[in-house]
Amino acid sequence: MIGGPNQSLSHTCVTYQAECPYVPCPFFIISTTCTPHFAMQETALKWGRRARNAALVYSMFYATWPAFLAIAGTPAVEAAYKNWNNSYLYEYRPLKNPKSTLRLLKIERKNGRVTRELIHINTDELPGTQYSALSYVWHIEPEDRRRKCRYLLDGSPSGKTVWVTPNLFIFLKQFERTVERDTAELIYIDGLCINQESQSEKADQIRLMRQVYGRATKTIVWLGTAIKYYDGRDDFSAVADSKTHDDYSSEDNSSVDDSSEEENELYPHDPYPEYHYSLWEYMYNNKEPEYPDSVYRAVLRRICDHVYWERLWIVQECLLAGETEIWCDFQSRFNWDDIDRVMREMGIGGDDVKWTDYERKARKIFDTKRELYDAFQPQSTVLTPYVYGLDMKDALYRFGRQKCSDMKDNVYGLLGIIKRHDIEVRYDAQWPIDKVVIQVLEQVWGEIGVDSKIPPAEKVREYNRFVHFVLNKCFRPSGEARRLISSAASRIALADPASSHN
Repeated sequence: MIGGPNQSLSHTCVTYQAECPYVPCPFFIISTTCTPHFAMQETALKWGRRARNAALVYSMFYATWPAFLAIAGTPAVEAAYKNWNNSYLYEYRPLKNPKSTLRLLKIERKNGRVTRELIHINTDELPGTQYSALSYVWHIEPEDRRRKCRYLLDGSPSGKTVWVTPNLFIFLKQFERTVERDTAELIYIDGLCINQESQSEKADQIRLMRQVYGRATKTIVWLGTAIKYYDGRDDFSAVADSKTHDDYSSEDNSSVDDSSEEENELYPHDPYPEYHYSLWEYMYNNKEPEYPDSVYRAVLRRICDHVYWERLWIVQECLLAGETEIWCDFQSRFNWDDIDRVMREMGIGGDDVKWTDYERKARKIFDTKRELYDAFQPQSTVLTPYVYGLDMKDALYRFGRQKCSDMKDNVYGLLGIIKRHDIEVRYDAQWPIDKVVIQVLEQVWGEIGVDSKIPPAEKVREYNRFVHFVLNKCFRPSGEARRLISSAASRIALADPASSHN
């Protein structure tokens, strides 16, 4: 076993080399010699064709291992490794005004090669700019949290790389294939366009989400390729006699002839392109169904039964979007409204106990988007401030239990769809969660108080129900934060509701 200060570097080297095989690692020898005893023996036996060669290789590893292990733990080697790693990373150019400026990724195909760079653009320029916006989750599979991929921004002055998640890396490679020759495409991706190391920039950029996704020419919902398959069970077994699983796998893998080895390793291709194409024909070309309804229902369940729909940040991205496409693998792309229509026709995501939690959450987002569109679209534009959206109370009741990594994001991730708010967005330690929740309670008390149709006693009961929801189901604070919120909630209820309304 490797312990002490030597463990950090050796583990880092193994991680970077194993998970990003297309990235050269100058410390690979150190990482190899720092492997446990049995791993060296296995390597020696694999490399040595004869017993004496294996013994020679093994003896070499065994003799040099302590020396390399000692060298790897020295501060000089640790510093050299960090400097080498940082020398390849892209350095974000500061935004001139983070409250009104953002970055877009520009992907250009010219002279047979693809270049990528981050450009700065003012929010005033968004209405006349043709760009897409991406809605996705950073991690699909739990093991993806430990994996990183390098994405080259070779069009930037420094020509360096950024770390991206495997799910985003697969999308970027797929999106690049849609860029036609001698053209350029612009796309907004929060994981790339926001400097994730700057908490102040993140806070400023969050306030722009209503404009970014509301003014995008098209929003792409990327579900990745790690989608659940229902083969071997009820739905897909209906067509098992016509084509086998292997038939679909071979057809699909052969059709994507330019897929890289890294992409195939990260996620497999869709083994059922025929079903998706038939569903597409059924929805768009009004053709007679080729397969039983159970098959189309299974395809739709693959789209809805996905971890994407439980994440909080995707809610406002979907609800603010205009034209929306759902990409659920390398070939299948569907229009949001058509998926919504077929979902309702087939009853997917209803109150029946047979639907999964993911499917119910997907249905709630689809229903809310349709409700908001029907209510506000006739008035003017969906981007008119304080017209399009939900009250704070309604937004949290609907989506406050979606998952997010930071408790503050239960509010920050929904600000784009809330009509009016005066919530201060801060991620620093001087702004704890109790201050965020207290701001929410003040706004909700104001929303309840201005409704003249509700009797005063009922207003208090409604407010108390919301406080209980916040404490036990939405934020669920503990310790001192819970005590401070409970005390503030009682104090807010004694104030004039009109003074709390923004």
